[in-house]
Amino acid sequence: SHGVYARELFIPKDTVLTGRIHKRSQINILAKGEISVLTENGIERIKAPATIVSPPGTKRAGYAHEDTIWITVCGNDTGSTDPDELEADLTALTYQEYEAHCAGLIEQGA
Repeated sequence: SHGVYARELFIPKDTVLTGRIHKRSQINILAKGEISVLTENGIERIKAPATIVSPPGTKRAGYAHEDTIWITVCGNDTGSTDPDELEADLTALTYQEYEAHCAGLIEQGA
């Protein structure tokens, strides 16, 4: 959809995983399965179907109790459809990189 980037991740049962730091808020949809996820409120065990909104600066970690399908939906104002370009635009590898991104927004008055 125009201005939106969504991706689906299959997480096999018994997988431990971490995500990247997201520069913007996003919607996460647990379409299938059951997973424990580190959230702003601590570790939450979530069973599908469920939707979580993540604020900017969020980095998730999780453990899949069952085969799980996790969908992430982000705004995309770049017009790019290249997954590598979108990942670089929407996420940061380190908190230092995220803080630099935030400092740039402040300088721009955003």
